[in-house]
Amino acid sequence: MTIDAIAADVTAGRRLDRDAALAQVERTGAARTALDKQRVASMLEIRKLLTPEQRAELVKIFRERKRNPPE
Repeated sequence: MTIDAIAADVTAGRRLDRDAALAQVERTGAARTALDKQRVASMLEIRKLLTPEQRAELVKIFRERKRNPPE
C-alpha cells in the first residue's frame, strides 16, 4: 500500500489500522532513503570519473533539463 493509497483511505473514511499504516509509512520512508543514498553514491562515483570539462557540461545538461523537463 502506498502513501497515496493510505491518504485516499483516510479521506474516504475507510477503516484503517493505524499501526499497519504507520508501519507502511516507515517501510516506504526507509526504501526512499535507501534509494536516495544509492543515487548520491552513484553520482559521487561518476563525478570522480569526469574531467572538469565534462562536469561543467553535465551541469549545463541538468540545468537545461530543469528548465525544460522531458514530457
